[in-house]
Amino acid sequence: MYNLDLEMSKRIHSFGKKHFAFWSFLSRFGFWFLTAYAIILLYQLRNLELFYDLIISVIVSFFGVLILRWIIKRPRPEVIKTSYKAMLKWSFPSLHASVGFAFATSLALLLIKLSHGNSLTWLVASIILVFTSIIVVTRLFVGVHYLSDLLAGGVIGILIAVIAEYL
Repeated sequence: MYNLDLEMSKRIHSFGKKHFAFWSFLSRFGFWFLTAYAIILLYQLRNLELFYDLIISVIVSFFGVLILRWIIKRPRPEVIKTSYKAMLKWSFPSLHASVGFAFATSLALLLIKLSHGNSLTWLVASIILVFTSIIVVTRLFVGVHYLSDLLAGGVIGILIAVIAEYL
């Protein structure tokens, strides 16, 4: 299984080599665009209670993944040569993917709830999730994660956001 994960990760990483600077920028700063959107939405709504699910899902996702990383201790892929330096030592599950999808899923659910599910809101929610997926894949492009790190992190983030929404 490890060899398949490594091979898939190497192949995806090779797609990002041509535009490494762009992927590196998006990997570092992409979520700030979503954060800015959420802050603007929060300002317009002027209702912090609506954002509790979002805040809770991000915090639980962040600390939950840090604890899992400390337990699992899977090293980052050293076989993928990259000049991009990750801030944390362990890679599984991906903190970017978990927190990103917790944030994006919570934001999408919030938008759908506020608009009572109209089609434009579904489109905006879908765009948010697609943008998050692109940002998460940049972690493969810059060579700091295996594919399984991102998949596990994404699933964790989505599950936490959905649980926070419906509890």
